[in-house]
Amino acid sequence: MYFLEPQTTKQSSNTQSLNSGCVKQLTALDYKRWDDFVDAQGCHPYHRSDFKRIMETTFHFNTYYLFFEAENKIKAILPLVEMKSWLFGHALISTPFLVYGGPLGEEKARARLIEKAILLGEEKEVDYIDLRCQHKRIDIGWKQVLYVNFKRQLCLTHEENLQLVPRKQRAVIRKSEQCNLSHVFENSIDNFYNLYAQSLRNLGTPVLAKQYFQNLKTILQDKCSVLTVFHKNQAVSSVLSFYHQDTVFPYYGGGSPKARALGANDYLYHQLMKAATEQGLKQFDYGRSKIGTGSYRFKKHWGFEETPLHYTIIPISAKSPPNLNPTNPKYQFMIKTWRKLPLVVSNTIGPLIARRIG
Repeated sequence: MYFLEPQTTKQSSNTQSLNSGCVKQLTALDYKRWDDFVDAQGCHPYHRSDFKRIMETTFHFNTYYLFFEAENKIKAILPLVEMKSWLFGHALISTPFLVYGGPLGEEKARARLIEKAILLGEEKEVDYIDLRCQHKRIDIGWKQVLYVNFKRQLCLTHEENLQLVPRKQRAVIRKSEQCNLSHVFENSIDNFYNLYAQSLRNLGTPVLAKQYFQNLKTILQDKCSVLTVFHKNQAVSSVLSFYHQDTVFPYYGGGSPKARALGANDYLYHQLMKAATEQGLKQFDYGRSKIGTGSYRFKKHWGFEETPLHYTIIPISAKSPPNLNPTNPKYQFMIKTWRKLPLVVSNTIGPLIARRIG
């Protein structure tokens, strides 16, 4: 669902420093300044320059990481990645494959970056700009009401965290602990990728290339982990998580057909939360979910409160917003067909499609 707000940018009386400032494009020389700015905002890792490198090295996308500088200081940033898709059109996205994006920083400087993004979109002849803002609304474009975020503060002890989980879900976790499950943080992504690819195929969704996940581990290093659950020495559930400051972000997860009966996914996130608490982390960001989906209900069962995400589509040449919802009837035939593919086939052709579904 979308609703439209007037497509005009607010013309503000900028301060002298903003009038004398300018928009620049990020280069390697400014990676540290950029990342220091992101870290000072204290929100999430997805604006960091690491993800620029990942987009470029994995997919060879054109990236436009813009920042507004005044008085030799970065005032705001806006990462943009150019994508072309036969399903969703030609777009500048902030940021593909990630749940948060959009401009970050001072309000007036953010407005200048949006103006620059619109000019860039016109120059590149894109259909639209997709800004995946976590908190702050954009005053123009179509507003997307589709996703919510789940996040919670962690307590000092794991037992305190467990008490915050609703009683029925707590019973599911306790039951999973009686199923002869074990877990380990792995350096290899092999078990994770096999389970994740299988889960996506069963959902009717193409999987990204294994190299993408390997690049995440290689580039992010200790800011990325893989936790895998085993039953009788067989991997049954796994999650790849990001870390930023005091927060853990479980991001990509998958399980085998046995996982549900064993409660392996519940056990998995229980152990990840426990490990985060032992590391002294303060927040558990469960990520986004589409309203009304299975993952949405799963996270609600854990007692997490939902917060709407302020995604915005700014039309450039598009006359109507793209329908990015997989429940769109026109995608149902493709989804049903994909579910029937042998895993070796979906893993081979899936990455060719998934790289265009940002």
